[in-house]
Amino acid sequence: MTPAALDALLAQYDRRWGPCRLPDLVSPETRARYEAVRDALAEGVAPWADSPAAIRQVMAKAWAAMEAEAIAAGHAPLPPAIVEVQGERARYAFAFDDAHRQALVLRYAAEARPVTIWSASDLLALVDRPELPQEAMRQFPGASVQPAPRGGPRRKRPELDDGLDDILPMPEDAA
Repeated sequence: MTPAALDALLAQYDRRWGPCRLPDLVSPETRARYEAVRDALAEGVAPWADSPAAIRQVMAKAWAAMEAEAIAAGHAPLPPAIVEVQGERARYAFAFDDAHRQALVLRYAAEARPVTIWSASDLLALVDRPELPQEAMRQFPGASVQPAPRGGPRRKRPELDDGLDDILPMPEDAA
């Protein structure tokens, strides 16, 4: 199996189940076996495989085994009206409508998975009102929303403090 073929296969599982969701739905033993194959794939060697291609083949079988076990345990793939993505700090699920959103709330609660869930109407409210995000995107073509830096306020010089509790870097921060 080629790296491109494995990537395409894993993308199918991610679309069907959500990224990183299947390992959360299987037994600890199955998850541990999957993680051992994942680690071997990352390193490109394994004592039980004679080539990276053999490791990729075992990885494909591991995903198929996890899917079969998850289905046997009563779990189901995500409906086509739902997309789950892994962000930098959290997982997000986007539902086509509020009914699918509510179904996701119940599903993720049952799975005890921390996922932030948005419906299309939630997103519409965010981008349609107020005008600021939409206008900012028009004014700065190609811009994207980025997460705020971690660490909280950076103001270090009281004489420059404007009373705002923000995270704007001060001149001494640039040094």
